Amino acid sequence: MFPNGGDIHIGCAESNGIAPFIRAIQKLKEKYPRIRYHFYSSGTDAVNERLDRGLLDFAIIIQEVDLEKYNYLKMPSRDHWGLIMRKDHPLANHSCIHLNDLAEIPLILSRQAMREEMPRWFGEAQDKLNIVATYDLLFNTSVMVREGFGCVLGFDGLVYTGPDSDLCFRPLEPTLTSPMYIIWKKYQVFSPVASLLLEELKRNFG
Repeated sequence: MFPNGGDIHIGCAESNGIAPFIRAIQKLKEKYPRIRYHFYSSGTDAVNERLDRGLLDFAIIIQEVDLEKYNYLKMPSRDHWGLIMRKDHPLANHSCIHLNDLAEIPLILSRQAMREEMPRWFGEAQDKLNIVATYDLLFNTSVMVREGFGCVLGFDGLVYTGPDSDLCFRPLEPTLTSPMYIIWKKYQVFSPVASLLLEELKRNFG
């Protein structure tokens, strides 16, 4: 079908930071409107597994890259961590959240972050946290927060916390951010349409 059409499979971690990637594929879509993009959304570990098995052409991850296994392009986006809680929670009155604020409250943490980002931020205090649940994707945790099950450490912008929401977000202090990368397997043989996308991505992020 090339160059009139074809399929590209993309694994994608949950983040608002994928917007520059979407703008890049929109440029390709204008040139080749019959290319179809199939997105698989999950945590980084599950996305990497599908990439390793040859089920994906590219993956967008939010952690440092395993340079032995993958080639990569760094995205301009970074995700900011903070605490998502009900607006009637005592910590909602704070402008930011410090380590000692989290000592006693029930926390819902990302499984990936417990291995990657959280040890950097919490240090030895991580072993003393009251972790009541872990998650892969953030959306369902908003229900847990509304029901009073706990507060979530997660990325800004993925759960609606606007004026008419019963939830709010407060950033961590000191600031904790996570980088975002587009990766693909080393020595990967791309389809013609996936090669076109790689060229477009390199023009935008290379």
